Amino acid sequence: MKVLCIATCHLIAGGHGSIYEPVREINGKKLYRKGDFSIVKMAEKDYAVLWKNVIVGEFVGQNKGLVDCLFSKTAPDEKEIMQNYNYKDALSEIEEATKWAEKYGFEIR
Repeated sequence: MKVLCIATCHLIAGGHGSIYEPVREINGKKLYRKGDFSIVKMAEKDYAVLWKNVIVGEFVGQNKGLVDCLFSKTAPDEKEIMQNYNYKDALSEIEEATKWAEKYGFEIR
């Protein structure tokens, strides 16, 4: 499946190099899906959280809680500082996904 990786777009826009292209093919297995959100296993301990076909987070381990929060549009408990950061970051990436998709000729679906 072709995906757009916004983190890579940010690196390139910031003048940094990346070993990945912003639009790339992944062959990982979908392990969890809830609406437009899913978790794909990328490598042994590398998991991506996707919104449609856009990577909005990469983690060492499955982040099912994040997918559940994004799907239900409910922020994590304020005490969960890192999960709150991940949630807000994912929402920000979803918001700017259209801009990056247009820049790289990518269709979000």
